[in-house]
Amino acid sequence: FSKYLQQERENIESWQKRIDLIVDNCNDTDVTFKNSLEANVTDRKDFSAPKYTKFDQEEANRAAALAAKGRDLTHAELQALNELLRDNGKSSEFATTFYEKLGPEKSLAFFGQLSTDTHDYTKVDKTRLADVQELQRNLGLNLATASNDKAFSAEWGPELRKLGTQQIPLSKYDNSGGPYGYQLLGGIMRYGNYDAKFLNPIAEHVAQLHQQDPYRFAGNKQVNGFLENPYNP
Repeated sequence: FSKYLQQERENIESWQKRIDLIVDNCNDTDVTFKNSLEANVTDRKDFSAPKYTKFDQEEANRAAALAAKGRDLTHAELQALNELLRDNGKSSEFATTFYEKLGPEKSLAFFGQLSTDTHDYTKVDKTRLADVQELQRNLGLNLATASNDKAFSAEWGPELRKLGTQQIPLSKYDNSGGPYGYQLLGGIMRYGNYDAKFLNPIAEHVAQLHQQDPYRFAGNKQVNGFLENPYNP
């Protein structure tokens, strides 16, 4: 009899998990639908086109607004951002809109800000680290999806190569000048399958720079620092 009760309890827990997942997905859809409707409501005399024509656009704008907070993102907000990026990782509409809202330099700076926000001196914030590791993966997968869009690739490829050799400040008073763009981009691009027309020119440029000066990006690396590679958390 106890065996029967145990089996019944496990069945109930299994169904509860399924129900919770369905409810969670419905809640996400409800938020997106509500935001889309509110953004698209216009006065009868206003004949402008609706702000959002697809749910992916609304969710991408919501994700970009969260990313704009940088290091000020709370644990709950970072979880929400990761969920948006994860759920829409294969949507070209979402990925391109998200990255275009941020722009190339701010996208790199955002990743740099969060990747260096996982510890306080020598103490690791394990929760923050886990959130940022997931963010690194999600940013990479979304950039890979966006790279398959010809217009996006044609615009962002040259811009990222330009930023690759420039230092990106991670704060208003970053006296060090910040990491190089390629140091940040390398962390993001560890994940995802990129379109060859986007990836190859970047890889060739990095190889050329290394051949010219093998220590080009070594100047601002941590020496005996707490983190071996802060841009690959």
